[in-house]
Amino acid sequence: MSVKFVVGSKFWNPEVNDVYTSIDTFRTIIENHPYAVDNIYVPGQGLSESERQDVIDTVRVPAIKKYFLNNGKLLNSDKTHKCNDYNILISELSTITHGKYRSCLYLHQDNELLLDHFDGSHIPGMVLLEATRQLAIATWSQFEQRDTSGMAMVINDIHCHFHDFAFPFCINIDISIDRVEKDNNYRLNVEFIQNGNMFSNSYGTFRVIENKKLRKLERIYSKKILNNHKRYLEQDLEETVA
Repeated sequence: MSVKFVVGSKFWNPEVNDVYTSIDTFRTIIENHPYAVDNIYVPGQGLSESERQDVIDTVRVPAIKKYFLNNGKLLNSDKTHKCNDYNILISELSTITHGKYRSCLYLHQDNELLLDHFDGSHIPGMVLLEATRQLAIATWSQFEQRDTSGMAMVINDIHCHFHDFAFPFCINIDISIDRVEKDNNYRLNVEFIQNGNMFSNSYGTFRVIENKKLRKLERIYSKKILNNHKRYLEQDLEETVA
């Protein structure tokens, strides 16, 4: 059984590894030989949700198809606080036990974090930080069984350790969350796993408040900070002229 990973064109470089096939090459193969699929095509990174499904649909063995489908669909925008689907990085969460969840990394090739400083080989570390942020609000929703609409997340701190490079194929994510009772914050731990090995882990604390409360706080702080800056700038300009 031969496996090939289908990836977005930004990731595909035949000189690096011929185990990858671009989505465009995959389409050509399927169009010309729809019933002569010798390889098991596996959806990698850089694909849209529909492209991922197109790849899975070529799998003829029901057990293998089910294996890929079990990874879940792309999480919706409400639960990640993103407006565009191609900027969503995580799949629907599955519950292991209360407070422990599992997801997958889904990276669209038009994602905002691939627009610069990206050579198509390994996955940039900033992708994992943003995935952690998206996981925080999504995991809170699952943990508390509450809707994310009308809610805002305030990050207290976020940390990420990189132990190895990550490449554009299957990446599993293990997440745990618990409540810090003394200040009503939440603590998140995330492990990014490829080939059964944790190549990166992130953690941090955050709190969730109503949007209207956050807007009120922003107005108070912005007025205070702008007034302080105005006084600072006026004094600085007077000293410059003197």
